[in-house]
Amino acid sequence: MPYNILSTKILKNKHRKEFSDRKFSIQEKNFIKISPLNFSFNKTNSPIIFSSKNAVKVVLSKQKIKNILIKNDFFCVGDETKKLLVENNLNVISSFSNGYELAEYLIKKKINKDYSFFCGNRRINSIENKLKTNNYSVNTIEVYKTDLTPKKISKKFDAILFYSPSGVKSFLSINSITSERCFCIGSTTASEVMPFTKKIHVPENPTIKDLIWSLNNFYN
Repeated sequence: MPYNILSTKILKNKHRKEFSDRKFSIQEKNFIKISPLNFSFNKTNSPIIFSSKNAVKVVLSKQKIKNILIKNDFFCVGDETKKLLVENNLNVISSFSNGYELAEYLIKKKINKDYSFFCGNRRINSIENKLKTNNYSVNTIEVYKTDLTPKKISKKFDAILFYSPSGVKSFLSINSITSERCFCIGSTTASEVMPFTKKIHVPENPTIKDLIWSLNNFYN
């Protein structure tokens, strides 16, 4: 019998192909919805922070702002965020697995005292709080909003895949975690699950590919 897996995000075909053949029965549902917000930006020669791939997609969809970004340096959270920036010829100085590590690095290296931070409305405030506590200036620009779109799950699953803290909150708003194993894309997402279970798995790299690989390896 295949293992029953719930993905709290509808996956791309390239990611579905990462699952081991015939070992899993996958059900996919979007537990959050991303919507762009209106914003403006005209600052050059100022380091920029991105904590999510969603923020990069929204910002790069505006050609005028994209032209301005070429003149800046970038720090980001996540390999997929970095990949998208690099693919658009933007200069990524360094990337990190979570926001706290990013802020710690900027403080230690003393690269600049003024940063612009593109983000969503449901972000974890670790970057802003850490930098501002150490007397750094952070220009926070919300470029998208995240709406929770919970679905009631009646079927029993062996494992659940979580991709963001908001996805966890959406799922738990009308569902509960009992005996399922929870595969979380990163430590921040895992922290939302920790009060409800100890059966948590986090890949070494915060990418969807590595998340699925960790699932494959566990059930191998």
